[in-house]
Amino acid sequence: MDDSGAFQAMGKKQGDWFEESSRRVLEDVGFTIDARRAVIADAGVEVDIIATNRQQISFYFTCKGSWRGRRPGARRTDTFKKAVAEALMLHAQGWGPVVLLTSHKPDTPAGRAMLANVDPEIMFDVIDPIQEAKRLQWLAAATEQELRQDLQQRRSLFRIARPHRGFLRYSQAVEPAW
Repeated sequence: MDDSGAFQAMGKKQGDWFEESSRRVLEDVGFTIDARRAVIADAGVEVDIIATNRQQISFYFTCKGSWRGRRPGARRTDTFKKAVAEALMLHAQGWGPVVLLTSHKPDTPAGRAMLANVDPEIMFDVIDPIQEAKRLQWLAAATEQELRQDLQQRRSLFRIARPHRGFLRYSQAVEPAW
């Protein structure tokens, strides 16, 4: 096996380990695991973990985590973009809430900008299951009303209400700050 094959094999191992660790944390905080690596055909997406909270609300968890490499977890913008795309496909078909569990949140200017622009209705939350187990514990007990209130509160914090820039040539548009 060449170096790139060995690197990919190690990445797969770490991803599997992170997913298993995430499953255990979800169970520990009160979720019931309903399915793992479930294919949601109408959305064209495989969901890593589907779990139900104590109020019988199903959550769809995408797991992106590792500990080696220069950009682990969702620090890789392509990894984060894939998670957002999967959440969008699930949301478009009425599945959700979708939560990204990651070992590392986006931390570059571009990654932070992407995170700030994701509508929490599409990707309900981005959580480090080890560092933010209390947030998962809250989700495991939350009622539908509490989740809606949380969503509305967090939506007001996100920069999703920007007006459309219009139909301008790219050179006329304001460039992003990053």
